Amino acid sequence: TTTVYDVKRMLEGIMKRVPDDQRLYKLTKDQPLLMEDSKPLSEYGYTHMTARAQLPETIGLAFRVGDRDEFE
Repeated sequence: TTTVYDVKRMLEGIMKRVPDDQRLYKLTKDQPLLMEDSKPLSEYGYTHMTARAQLPETIGLAFRVGDRDEFE
């Protein structure tokens, strides 16, 4: 089962930003939901049935700004 942290590691290889400098969000109608590193993607509704190459799902991504604890 793929975790949120696993996705951050994949993004690290592409974006060259360490997982601690990334935040992933489940995009909802009300407001973005911060996804926890240790949880599997399935807990946020991302499964092989809902997210695949032919029908991708969107995950929000924010990066840490400088040395502060702010993300954008």
